[in-house]
Amino acid sequence: MAIKTLAETDLTAQNTVVTGLGTAATAAATAKTTADTDLTAKGTALTTATTNYNNQVTAAAATATALTTPLSELATLRTGAGTATTALTTAITNLTGQQTLIDAAQVTVKAAFAKHLAAVVACKETAYDKYSATLATAEATRKTNITAIEKLIDDRVVPAKGAAGARCEKAISNGTWRPKRDDKTCATGLCCGAAKIPVGKATMIIETCQTKTATTYGYVAPRAPMATTIPTAVDYPFMCIQGAQKLAAAASAVAAALYMMA
Repeated sequence: MAIKTLAETDLTAQNTVVTGLGTAATAAATAKTTADTDLTAKGTALTTATTNYNNQVTAAAATATALTTPLSELATLRTGAGTATTALTTAITNLTGQQTLIDAAQVTVKAAFAKHLAAVVACKETAYDKYSATLATAEATRKTNITAIEKLIDDRVVPAKGAAGARCEKAISNGTWRPKRDDKTCATGLCCGAAKIPVGKATMIIETCQTKTATTYGYVAPRAPMATTIPTAVDYPFMCIQGAQKLAAAASAVAAALYMMA
């Protein structure tokens, strides 16, 4: 009896173990199925990812080929931009230096212009003062000269009609009824004579009353404008007109007589 009981107890225990193992096997089978399903899904995902990667690699290779020329051009442009930037930096530096020189030169020019302007103004002031002084002197001299000229005019002695030095030109026929020239034109002892005065390329004849023995006439030229002295008289040959007329008449009579005698 005891052996039977022990055997049953052992059998029960074994059944319990078997049952546990069955349950564990079922759970393991379920886990395996789940793992197989997950593995299949991951395999599919891996295949899809691999395909996508390969496609992207192909696309990237095509893109790299397409970008070769633009990238080369971009590199060239970057090199040119670097060179241009360097040149621009140098030009800006030079410009700054030149602007500094220009600013300094402008300061010099401004100072020189101010000095020149001051010199011009001073020169004009000096010239105006000189002009004013010269004008004042000239006005004073003119006033003095006019006074002297007025005195010359006031002191002038005009010979009386028929007196020595008086004019005795032949009367003109313009209706003035001036008397003709005759023996009474000049005072007693005088004659109306003529003197030839050269004036440039012309000859001026002046007729005046002079002594019958006079052979020269002292001609006084007109006073120059604003002159304060009377010019010195210059002698020119003088001859009585009346005596010349008588001499001419006598010569004519002699010629007529000789003609009659021929």
